Parts: sequence; C-alpha cells; structure tokens
Amino acid sequence: MTSTQPTTTTPASVPRLAVVGHPNKGKSSLVATLAHDDSVAISPHPGTTLASREYPMRVDGVHLYSLIDTPGFQRARQVLHWLESRARETNASAADRPRLVAEFLKTPGHRERFPDECELLRPIVEGAGILYVVDGGVAYGPEYEAEMEILRWTGRPSLAVINPISNRDHVGEWETALGQFFRIVRVVDAVRADPLTQRRLLQAFAELEPLWRTPIESALSALDGARAGHREQAARAIAELVADALAFKVERRIGPEEVAQAHQAELEAEFRSALARRERQARERVQAIY
Repeated sequence: MTSTQPTTTTPASVPRLAVVGHPNKGKSSLVATLAHDDSVAISPHPGTTLASREYPMRVDGVHLYSLIDTPGFQRARQVLHWLESRARETNASAADRPRLVAEFLKTPGHRERFPDECELLRPIVEGAGILYVVDGGVAYGPEYEAEMEILRWTGRPSLAVINPISNRDHVGEWETALGQFFRIVRVVDAVRADPLTQRRLLQAFAELEPLWRTPIESALSALDGARAGHREQAARAIAELVADALAFKVERRIGPEEVAQAHQAELEAEFRSALARRERQARERVQAIY
C-alpha cells in the first residue's frame, strides 16, 4: 500500500467521494484514514481546509478510489435560500434541482461570496458521491438541516458518518435526523477506525451506486491482500526481534584480580539499553510497514 500526493485527475471509472460537513467534525481525519495518506492537513482550528483536494487510494500502483477533502459549510442557509428562490422563479421541479445547484456555482459573484460552499459543491456537481460527516458528541441542531438539504438537492448518492469526537452522547438523535436525509448512516471514529470498520464503510460505498460495486469489490480484495502482506511482514520483523533478543548478550573481559560482581550493574544497564534500542528499531520497522 502506498501513500500518494493529492491530485485533481481521476479516471471516470474510479469511485470518488467528497467528504463534506461543518468545520472541525473530522472530515480531514476520515479522508486520511480511508485514503491511508498522512499528508492530509488536520488541525483543531476551523478553516484549515480551504480548497477541495483529491487523495487517491492506490495499492500496488492501481487507483482504487478517491477521497476528496473539502472546506466546511459556512453560509448554508443563504445558499439554500438562493436555491429555493431560484426554484420558485423558474417553476422548477425536484428533477431540476441538480441543475440549479450547478447554476449556483456558475452564477457571477458566488465564488467570492460563498467560497467554501462553491469549493465543496464543485466535485459533487462534477460527479462525486457524498460522505457527510457530523460529530456525535454534540447535540443535533436545525442549523445542520440547510447543509443536508443542499446536499439532497445535488441528487448525488450519499451516506452519512457520525464521528464521536469526544463522546457518544448524541449519536442516537443524530441517527434519527440523518436517516431522514441519507439512505445509509454509519458511526465511525474517524481517527481510530480499524481495518474492519474501514472495510464496512467501503462496502457501504458500494451500496450507493451500482457502477461502484465492481471497483469497490476490487478495492476490498486488493486491500485484504495488502493487509495480509503487512501482517506477514510484521510477523517476520517481530520473529527476528525475538530471535535476536534471545541470542543477544554483552560481554566484558576482566582481569584475574577483578571482582565480576563489580561490573554486573553496568553490564545489565548496557544490556537493557541495547535491547531497548533493538525493540525500538523493530517497532519503527513495523510502523513503517503499516
């Protein structure tokens, strides 16, 4: 598995998910986790992500899927008001809503007035699916509904992730609310998601869009193979450490008049230090594998 630099070009057959939501709800952390990319900028301060950036997930050079890190919603109510007003002016139906979202992006002045919304909606209008992230540790509020309604207007396949950043106190109410806007809702710790959780989330992606099923299944197979290889490499590194530790010893030549016990504490300290160094090197080797 390889880490890659952000890119803005993706083959049409590769699933693309735009990760969107309020600022500081774990969007970038989820992108980093699912793309296996440590280069994703993550910060506790709002506004760290200013432009949409695409992070491809590759295994053995094969582009499997892409995650798009986006800025957070800032003026969702104003954007929704524009969309609803435009729909009334043009007598638009629900089928016209995706077109109106695209029109919003092209309207002069919107890039300057709504930079974050334009930037996060751009990849969605271009065909990306939606992964909406919220914090299950904070109470649900109606201010989120404008965001979710805008996303619904795009007509793109979507799922929601509840990220319990500090606690799970409000997960239940979020599940009830999100279920009214999204077909699939999952609870995922964006930072600590283990491989099984990541796998289940990828399987949920495949349920969103029939065209994604085959590439996602290929991605799962490739990731399973990569993880098996990682386990084998890690097991080998640990076995080599154990063998080295069992055979390791420190020696010191002493004169016939010297008392061996006088050197015991110093030799033990040298032994422990050298053994700790070997353990640290093995740990770094295992970390590098993953």
